[in-house]
Amino acid sequence: MLPDGIDWLVTFPVDCPIVPLDMVARLRAAAEGAGVTAAFASHADRDHYLSSIWHRDSAQTIADCLAADDRRVRGPLQAVGAARVIFADRVAGLEPFTNVNTPQDLRAVNAALSDHIAMSDKSST
Repeated sequence: MLPDGIDWLVTFPVDCPIVPLDMVARLRAAAEGAGVTAAFASHADRDHYLSSIWHRDSAQTIADCLAADDRRVRGPLQAVGAARVIFADRVAGLEPFTNVNTPQDLRAVNAALSDHIAMSDKSST
């Protein structure tokens, strides 16, 4: 359960460090706008269920799915009719939700971010 006064929980997969800066705001706005208790991110025709936001009212649905041995994140998202939010823009020159599983992946992301920061610094001077 969430502490009193906190109504929303946001989840991010630890192996996807590149997320849009407005992701949380857009997920919450989509859920509230659709009148549902959850929303998840999608990019390039691929759904990213772990990049999601959950209202405290979805707790019972999550518990029911777990009790039914449905451990997929997609299960409760479907059960609550979660909103799908499409993120089309690149983030710092990278595809959002880029998966980082190996040291080589991490080096590639770090290099791309370093290049982006260097280019941003040059354009601001």
